[in-house]
Amino acid sequence: MKNSKAALLGSLSLAALILAGPVGAQEVRILSGDGSIDITGTLLSAEGGQLVLSTPIGEITVDQSLVTCQGEACPVVRQADVDFTLSGPADVSEMLVPVLFDGFAARQEGHAEVLDEAGAAVAEADIAGTIRPGSVVPIQVHDETGAVTARVGIREVADGEGFGLLAAGEVELAFSKVAATPADLRNVRDAGGGDLTSFEQEDLVALDGLTIIAHPDNPVPSLTMAELSGILAGEIVNWAEVGGPDAPIGIYAHADASEDVAALLLDPVEKALSAAAKVVASAEELTAAVSADPHGIAVTGFHLRRNARAIPIRDECGAIIAASPFTIKNGEYPLVRQVTAYRHGAASDVANEFAGFLDSPALDGLVAKSGFIDLSIVPEGEAYAAGRIEALRTTPVEPAAQERLAALVPELEQVERLSTTFRFPPKSSVLDNRARRDLIRLVRHVGKTKPSKLYVVGFADRGGSFKVNQRLAQERATQVAAEIAAAATGGELDGVAVEVQAYSELLPVACNETFEGRSINRRVEIWVK
Repeated sequence: MKNSKAALLGSLSLAALILAGPVGAQEVRILSGDGSIDITGTLLSAEGGQLVLSTPIGEITVDQSLVTCQGEACPVVRQADVDFTLSGPADVSEMLVPVLFDGFAARQEGHAEVLDEAGAAVAEADIAGTIRPGSVVPIQVHDETGAVTARVGIREVADGEGFGLLAAGEVELAFSKVAATPADLRNVRDAGGGDLTSFEQEDLVALDGLTIIAHPDNPVPSLTMAELSGILAGEIVNWAEVGGPDAPIGIYAHADASEDVAALLLDPVEKALSAAAKVVASAEELTAAVSADPHGIAVTGFHLRRNARAIPIRDECGAIIAASPFTIKNGEYPLVRQVTAYRHGAASDVANEFAGFLDSPALDGLVAKSGFIDLSIVPEGEAYAAGRIEALRTTPVEPAAQERLAALVPELEQVERLSTTFRFPPKSSVLDNRARRDLIRLVRHVGKTKPSKLYVVGFADRGGSFKVNQRLAQERATQVAAEIAAAATGGELDGVAVEVQAYSELLPVACNETFEGRSINRRVEIWVK
C-alpha cells in the first residue's frame, strides 16, 4: 500500500492527466488506506476507475484503487446480487481469487466464472479489465450439473482498505498484503466482527516475492536494501556507486507492481519512485526491456524474471540472500509480502465454507497456478546446503560454542533442511497462526514422504549468553516437536524417528546487528534424513 504522501504523489505523476466524462463539480476528499494521505479537491471526472480532481497543487488523476473517496460526488460502488462480498488489492482480486474459486468449485466437479455487467461469462484474458475499483463484480460457482451453488462479489480496493469494509459490514472476507493495525483490530472487534488475530479469522494463504532484475551481463554481485531504494528513488544514478561499471542506471517500472515496490522499498524510507523511471505496460515488457538494456534495472515478481539476471540482496553483515522458492518460503529473503485472508466473525455460511476451503490441501496448488508463491514444503537444495557448511567452517565462534559446533557440522552433512521454519518473539515460545498451519502442512508432508528421521532443531539470536540461548533454543524446539506429535493424529509419524536438537546462536541466517535479523535468527528448523 502506498502509505506515504511522497509515494502517492509519485504515483500521481505517472497517471495520465486526461479528463474522462464530466461530472457535477463537487468537493471530495481522498485518503490513502491508512489515512496518512488526505487531499481535498473538486471532482471533475470519475470513469474507468480513475478520479480526476482539481486541487490546490494542480489537476491530478489517481487510480481509485489506491485511495478511499469521501463526499457526495464520489462514485457509487456498483453492487451485485451475491451471497457475500470479499475484497482484495488489484493483483489478488484479478489473479488469485478467480483461481481459488475454480478450485472451490472443482470439489463438486464444477467450475467458476467471472461475470460482466451484462451477466455474461468473462474470458480469462479479460478478467483484469472486468474486476476494477468502483464495482462489485460477481463470480459464479457451478456444480457438475451446471447449477449455480454460490454467487460471490469481488471488490477491488487499495491494500489495507478491506479492514474498514469488514468493520462496516460491507465485506465478509478481506484479502490483504498488509497486516491489520491495532486500530483496524479494534474497529472490527467493536463492530461485532470478532478477533482478526484468531486462528479462525486470520489465514495466510500465499506469498508474493519480488526480485531485482538486470541485464544478464550486469556484473554487480549484490545490492543492499538501502542501495536498491536509493536507485529506485533516483538518488543513486550510476552503477559505479554500487560497485558496477561507470554507466548511468536505467530504471524500469510496471504499474501492477508499484504498490509492492512502494510498500517494501520506498514507503519505509519515505521515498518515491524516480520521475526518470521508464514505465512499461506489462510485466512481460518490463523483463524484456531490462534484458535488452545493459544498464537497466527493475523490481518484478519472482516468477516473472525470465531471461534477466536476478541480483541477490546483501544484508548489513555482508551475507548474500538470493531469491528462491526456498528462501522466500523460509522467511530469509526480505522482498516478500504475505497475502492473508481475514474473515468476519459473523460471516455467512457460504463465506465460512469458502474460508474453510483455504485450509484444504488443494490450496497450495491453486496459489502456484495463479502466479503467487504457495506455502508448500520444499527442500533446501545443494548450493544452499553447501553454503551453510562453508559458513560454519570459516566463521569464528566463542569457546563456549565449540562443543555444539563440533556436533553441528557432521550433522549438516547428513541431513536435508525443509523450508518449514518456525519463528518466535523475543524470549517467547508462542506459535502464531502461520506456524500452526505450517504444522499441519508439515505433518501431511511427513506422512507422504516418510523420512527415516525428523529433526526439530532450535536456534537463537545473539541477545544473551550462549548458555541461555541454548536453553531457549532447546525449549522452543521441544515445544514444536510436541506440537508436531499432537497434530499427527493419522499415523503420519509412524516409522519416523523424531529427534530434538538445539544449537544456540550458531548458524545465523541473518544479521544479528539488527532487530529484523535477530527476529529471523530466533527459529526452529526442520531437517530430514
